[in-house]
This record gives sequence, structure tokens and C-alpha cells, in this order.
Amino acid sequence: METINAFKPDLIIISGRQQDYYQKLSSIAPVYLVDILAKDQLGEAKKNIRLLGDVFGVPEKAAEAVKNIDEAVTRTKDKAQASGKKALVLLTNDGKVSAYGSGSRFGLVHDALGVAQADKNIKVGVHGQQVTYEYVAMLNPDIIFVVDRSVAIGRSAKNPNVLNNVLVNKTKAAKNGAIILLDPQVWYLSGGGIISLNKMISEVEAAFTDKK
Repeated sequence: METINAFKPDLIIISGRQQDYYQKLSSIAPVYLVDILAKDQLGEAKKNIRLLGDVFGVPEKAAEAVKNIDEAVTRTKDKAQASGKKALVLLTNDGKVSAYGSGSRFGLVHDALGVAQADKNIKVGVHGQQVTYEYVAMLNPDIIFVVDRSVAIGRSAKNPNVLNNVLVNKTKAAKNGAIILLDPQVWYLSGGGIISLNKMISEVEAAFTDKK
């Protein structure tokens, strides 16, 4: 707190992990809480972009960024819906696997980008719904999006074979080369900004783009 005070900031921007310090930080400068786990993640991100554009005196740049994001969202949604494919979003962590659906921290995939869920009954929770490899095999999704938490927090190096096992390899996703490792730094740690949001959208769009 002393160090932050020494900076004499005009504005302090925090996310959920710092919200317990909201009142103390407010005694130093105005505080803006960025809710990166909001149910409407896309709407929240665009609101933040516009607000910070006003704060820093570049509203036209913020408006252009939002316009580009909206175009990318529309393009991705159109491709996803036209494909008819169903996807499963998984978080892997030291051998454990959790599934995330609409309304979750990775709900952007389904809620904003229109990707159909392989399982519409996934429980919404901060830590997702813990599942087994048998569950993944039974669900047999067309696409599997993977966020590797172990890599995100620096516990292990990037592992392209994180779901390489007999059960998962039976799925349509595995057979069609559609197990997609998402950037864990962006999806788990730093989503919600202009750069990160564009990367998140582009990674999902790539799953529905003809590679030929």
C-alpha cells in the first residue's frame, strides 16, 4: 500500500483478486474494478475499453477497437454456427480436468461467439465441473478447446500432449486434429483487454476456418 501511495496515481485499476483492497486503495485515488469474470464478458470488456478510452482522451481509438472486435465476433459466430460443430472447453491442471460451459469464466466461447456446446448441462462455477476422460470420450465433441492452467501459472512447460490418451484419442476432435490448445496466459490470466480479447476471438475463429 505504501508503494502504491508513493506512485501518486490518478487512477487505480483492479480486478477481482484485489477487490478486498478497494476501500484502502480508494483512499489513495479513484479505483475502477474490472470484472473479467462477468456473465456478459464481451459486454463488460467493451464497456471497459470505452471508459478507458475516455479516461485517457482517446475515445475514437476505443471506438475503433470496439468496432474491430464486433466485426471479429460476428465473423466467428457466423462460421461457428454454419459449421454445426459442437465444442467442449476444458481446463487441465496437473492431470485433473474440468469442463466449462455457458456463463462460466470461459463462457465467451459459447455466449459471445456462438459455438454450440457439446454438453448443455455443465454446471457453472469458478472452478468448472470436474470431469473424467471417460466423460470426454462419451461426449465425443467435434472440437475440444484446452486451457492448460499448469502452463499459465508457470508450473510446467507447454505440453501439446496434455490430452493425449486412449480415451480422448477416440473422439472426433482428436481424429480430426481439432484439439486446440488456447493461449493459457490470455485465457486464464489476462483476458478482457483489446489485445487479449482479439487473440481469444481469433483462436476460436481458427477452429472454424478452412485450413486448405
